[in-house]
Amino acid sequence: MFKEGFPVDLGENEDRLDWFGGNTFQASKDWHTLREDPECVRWWKPIWFKGQVPTYGFIEWLVCLKRLPMKDRLKD
Repeated sequence: MFKEGFPVDLGENEDRLDWFGGNTFQASKDWHTLREDPECVRWWKPIWFKGQVPTYGFIEWLVCLKRLPMKDRLKD
């Protein structure tokens, strides 16, 4: 599968699997341990509300993140 001269040095140490939370593995516990908490923003409620048209909400979300491709950004 791998070609000779694989560029990664695997070293001499033995591979091992570690997880947190005792002797049993639970993916959800490890996921919450490893992931970063998302940043809470104040503008989410006016954009994502019940009855919102998803297309409009998505466009408003891009505007708040300053990621909407405008004419001046497209020329770069």
